[in-house]
Amino acid sequence: MYHVKLIGPSEKDEVLAELSDLRLFERKANLHGACVKLLTDNISFKEEWEANFKFMSDDVRPHAKVFAISDGGDLEVLYEPVSKTVIIRNCDYYGWVKSIAPCSGLRLLRGVSLRASPLLCPRFSP
Repeated sequence: MYHVKLIGPSEKDEVLAELSDLRLFERKANLHGACVKLLTDNISFKEEWEANFKFMSDDVRPHAKVFAISDGGDLEVLYEPVSKTVIIRNCDYYGWVKSIAPCSGLRLLRGVSLRASPLLCPRFSP
């Protein structure tokens, strides 16, 4: 089980700066009409993503981003709602990445905050 921690834009920028030297695989997907971009250092996660979701053209700018990286620490899930960015650290189970990704897209499309709709994505609730 994981807990989602809400963060602000400056904390998100700090975390992403730490990841800037990593070689990440990137793939966009069409999730309920939203373009969600996966960035991961795990090639298996990228391949599962491709198998599970419809491809989205690189011409489409992402509405939400999901970073799934491993740095040897504990499992951590961070969400920054302004940019719709999810950062998943040290998750060895792709199923959680798969379940988190549509939540970011659904929130975007419905204009619903993560705290307001526990039925769609219960782990994103406070």
